[in-house]
Amino acid sequence: MIKKLQIKIIAVMMLLFISTMVFTFSAIYTGVYAELEEASISAMQKAISDRTLNGLNADGSSQNDKDLENSIMTFYAFIDKQGVVRSIQGDVTIIDEATFLDVLNVCYNSPEDSGIVPDGSLRYLKQQTYFGTIIAFADREWETATISSIILAYIFIATGCLCGFFIISYLISLWVLKPVKHTLQRHMNFIADASHELKTPLTVIMANTDIVKSHPDETVQ
Repeated sequence: MIKKLQIKIIAVMMLLFISTMVFTFSAIYTGVYAELEEASISAMQKAISDRTLNGLNADGSSQNDKDLENSIMTFYAFIDKQGVVRSIQGDVTIIDEATFLDVLNVCYNSPEDSGIVPDGSLRYLKQQTYFGTIIAFADREWETATISSIILAYIFIATGCLCGFFIISYLISLWVLKPVKHTLQRHMNFIADASHELKTPLTVIMANTDIVKSHPDETVQ
């Protein structure tokens, strides 16, 4: 009985602790993810803003290609009003141009002005200009690396905390159940003592009853 009650107490405490940990991690994860997303979007907005301010010629080339130092934005593309890609510029070299053009086509035809490309490797942000459409891209590798680091760190922390809290829960359960265990022990001792005290007279009564029943023709005396 005590053991089952102790297990229930530990289970309830661990469930509450795990729920708190999950809620805390969810809040942290949501906040960090939102900040990373906002940083990417801000970088792409800056890239588009800088390119627009620098000016565009009708052929889509910029008058002054500004090197965006310390920027999350990796590259951007300009598509004219006829849907022709006029320029692809930035700090990252495109290895598979055919695949990128397919991705660029998906982003260009998407009804959304921002989002994540199908393979999840890039964020995109597009903006209409007088000469055509500018689509800026941000590499999500740093996002996924940051999220992975947070998840890995949280797993280690959560594992340590769970082990520590289990020990604490066990000790608390012992402390909480100590009065109950003491009371139950006293109750069992009382029952044992009462049984012992009643055993002798009951034995005598039963023995005398057997004697009387064995001589039904005799008087009690």
